[in-house]
Amino acid sequence: MSGPWIAAFAVLWVVTLVIGFAVLGILRRVSAVLEAAEARLSAQNELGAPVRSIVADFQLYDERGRVVLARDDVADPVLLLLVEPGCGACRELVQELDGTGASLDGVPFAIVIEDSHRGRAFALQDGVRVLYQRHGDVFHAFRNRATPQAYVIDTGGIILARRIPASVRDLQEMARFQRERGDAHRSLSAAAAYD
Repeated sequence: MSGPWIAAFAVLWVVTLVIGFAVLGILRRVSAVLEAAEARLSAQNELGAPVRSIVADFQLYDERGRVVLARDDVADPVLLLLVEPGCGACRELVQELDGTGASLDGVPFAIVIEDSHRGRAFALQDGVRVLYQRHGDVFHAFRNRATPQAYVIDTGGIILARRIPASVRDLQEMARFQRERGDAHRSLSAAAAYD
C-alpha cells in the first residue's frame, strides 16, 4: 500500500470515529429529553385518573351512612374535593370554604373524606356539603395519590377536569369553567333545536 492510500484510510477512520461520537452525543441528548418528558407524564398520571378517563364505580355516603352519590347517579357535572385528615393543605383549604354549601358557582360541590373517626373529627366547616367514602374506595376509583385534589365528573363518570387546588379560587375557576361550558352547550342545543 502506498502512502496516499494509508493517509486516506487514516482520514476515513478518524472521520468515522468523529461521526460516531457525534451521533452518540445526539442520541444521549435526545434520550435525556425523552426521559424527562416521560417522567413528567408519568408524574402527572400518578396523581390520579387523567382527564377524559372514566372513573371506576364508587359510592359516597352522608353522615347517617346513606348512599347519596354513586358514579352512575351523576347526571350533571359535579365538583368533588378529596381531602385527608392528616393533610395540612387540606385543612387550610377546607377552612376557606366556610359557608360554600352544596354548590360552588352554580356547580354541585362536595368535600370527600374517609368515613372514620379521624375523618369525622376533621375540622369541617358548617355550611359545606361533606360526603364520606369507605375503605378509600373513592380514592381508589379516582386513582388519587395527592390531596387536596379536585375532580369534575360528568354523566357516566367521565373526568372533565382535575386539579390540585391551592386556594378556593382554583376551585371556583374549575366550577366557572364547567358552568360556562354548560351554558355554551345549552345555547348550541337551543340554536340547533330552533333550526
